[in-house]
Amino acid sequence: MNSCSGYCHRCNKEHYLTEGIARRHCLDLMNELEMNKRVDLLCEEAKADHRFSTDYLFGKARGRCLV
Repeated sequence: MNSCSGYCHRCNKEHYLTEGIARRHCLDLMNELEMNKRVDLLCEEAKADHRFSTDYLFGKARGRCLV
């Protein structure tokens, strides 16, 4: 059973991840987000932009706009 797929414009094929592989990558990403506390993971920490912090996602609002 495939859990996610996407079309690749480079090779003109659709690629799939099985649930087991997708789950492992998902858990790895979740751990990295929790450890770094930001979503701009490709940027070095010294140049990190505070607007990409995960604080709002895990705070009281849980990512929702509280109006």
